[in-house]
Amino acid sequence: MGTIHALTFDEDWNVVEDEVIETLDEGLTLGITYDPESTPDNVILWISHSSPHVYGGQINSSVITRLSGPNHSVREDIITGLPRANANHAINGIHFGTDGRLYIAVGSNTGTGAPHGTTGEFGDRPEQPLSAALLVADVKSPTFQGECATPLYEFGIPEACDVSVFSSGLRNMYDFTVHSNGYLYGPNNGLGVEGTVPPSAEAPCTGLADLETDNPGAQGDSLYLLEEGNYYGHPNPYRDECVFGDGTFQGVDPLPNYTPAIWDLGLNRSADGIIEYDGDVACGALDGDLLITNYSVGDSVTRVQALRGWALGGPCRQPGHRVRRPAADRPGTEWRVLRGRVWRLAGHDRHPAGTGVLGERGAAAGREARGGRRRDRRHRLRGGRQGRLRPVQRGARVRLRGRHLDRGRPAARRGG
Repeated sequence: MGTIHALTFDEDWNVVEDEVIETLDEGLTLGITYDPESTPDNVILWISHSSPHVYGGQINSSVITRLSGPNHSVREDIITGLPRANANHAINGIHFGTDGRLYIAVGSNTGTGAPHGTTGEFGDRPEQPLSAALLVADVKSPTFQGECATPLYEFGIPEACDVSVFSSGLRNMYDFTVHSNGYLYGPNNGLGVEGTVPPSAEAPCTGLADLETDNPGAQGDSLYLLEEGNYYGHPNPYRDECVFGDGTFQGVDPLPNYTPAIWDLGLNRSADGIIEYDGDVACGALDGDLLITNYSVGDSVTRVQALRGWALGGPCRQPGHRVRRPAADRPGTEWRVLRGRVWRLAGHDRHPAGTGVLGERGAAAGREARGGRRRDRRHRLRGGRQGRLRPVQRGARVRLRGRHLDRGRPAARRGG
């Protein structure tokens, strides 16, 4: 843990160089992105990491570090003291938004909002003002301060911490993506085994809960449209967020800013990584779709398909082919969310034109280019060896509405 590998591939996707970056100390390293000001000759990395222990995590050990210089040997800890759970919840994915600010996913300290004092994986550590949330920080500001350690059982953020909550109530969102439609999307891990809601549904609601009466049971993983000021259901007594979900379990009304998930991804999937697919494979049939990697049940990839305006024509003009209309003809984005529609890579043979195929390294390579399509061979999807994609189940349609991250302007491609 704490070691970073920079891989270079040849045209056949064989690794020809593995640059090992060992600037960081040993730690649980879960987030990486590149600085928007990076150039091919000067790649600047931003890394999120915390205490190396999967269980017994050190309090306030989550850190965001900037790596630069030869072999990324220059280390600057930009933000320190962010929350870390006793269990394996920590600081997660980080990405620069279209507004130039850094967005930071931080997991919860508890299973469902409150400790219950028993010998569970989360122990008796409570939530903190910056836990269980998507945070935002203007790290490029010349006056930025990032000393964010908050003692346990205290409200408020230190004066020397210029980090704020963008959206809250997120139990453990490992990653999120800035979509080209201007919105943020992220999968959230639901409660797996045991957890407890706060002992009261009204503030103040700090203290220990009762495992026998306050455990809502296993919860599915969810996909969220992430917007500023929204609360997505995981309580945090140190932000006076005492109601779990829509309030049904506690028999109360939801909080005024409660926002439900746009889709239930299923129980125990560990839906962790997410990208917006960017490529012309299968005549662009996957371009703009969300791909979510499932670490646990299925070890698979879930596709969330964008419904676009379609017209025949273009380079793929053949029977059955559909080509996107210009973005100007698509003022909103409508999605076909394919619940459990898991695309499994099954073999590496070439498929005939017109069938749905995804480059075999598509999900792993990710979308790391900002502005336009990928051109670096490290990330480009190629049409050679490919794998069959098999839909498992079908789902339904939803329409996503919301405010763009930069208040209406189209977003640039994802920055990390």
